[in-house]
Amino acid sequence: MFKNRKNSENARLNEVPAEMSRRMEQFFVEQLHTPLGSLAEAGTDEFEGLPTINSFSDLEKFLTDYRQKILVTLELKTIVEAFFHCSLGRARELIHLDATLSKTADFRAFAGASRRAGCLQLRRLRPLKDHRVLQKYLRSVEESQAVGWHPIVYGIFLSVYSFPIREGLMHYCQQTIGGLVRRAGTSIGLTLEQMMELQNAQLASMPSQIEVLLPPSILVS
Repeated sequence: MFKNRKNSENARLNEVPAEMSRRMEQFFVEQLHTPLGSLAEAGTDEFEGLPTINSFSDLEKFLTDYRQKILVTLELKTIVEAFFHCSLGRARELIHLDATLSKTADFRAFAGASRRAGCLQLRRLRPLKDHRVLQKYLRSVEESQAVGWHPIVYGIFLSVYSFPIREGLMHYCQQTIGGLVRRAGTSIGLTLEQMMELQNAQLASMPSQIEVLLPPSILVS
């Protein structure tokens, strides 16, 4: 019984309502997908300390390292915290979260792309004047008191549009991993089948890892 319920829940994470999907897709295509997808061009001055990707095994190792060290432990965790800070009206905690991410060494190679992506999307949220926490965070970024990291902005995005956190996190994983696989895989000549193999392998464990990140009150809902 519980196994069937878990399988049903995992399947639901991959089904995003049309309007939610449209808004999320716009968020990634316009702001995140392109700058983070350029991580595949490792070795450029923009991304410090990333390995060169020349083969299927190189890309597989990079994706696994990225998923374990950055995606799950930094990005998804930050999105969850930002989502709840914004939902609960905690502007001060949101700004503190921004400062904490700024001090995280493992995120340094992604800093330039993350900052640009976050700030671009944050400006697009400016018209939402009735969202007090959003506006305070936006002002703090404009006054250089915060950076505007893209995982924080994505958490705010999910909150202000009242998107379910589970589906939002899974969509983030699909878009980010998918973008990296397509960009890097194409550049090194992988087949579509090889790219799908890599993408599916990296995403397979994400539903269970997302559950671990969510607070107990969400798990029982």
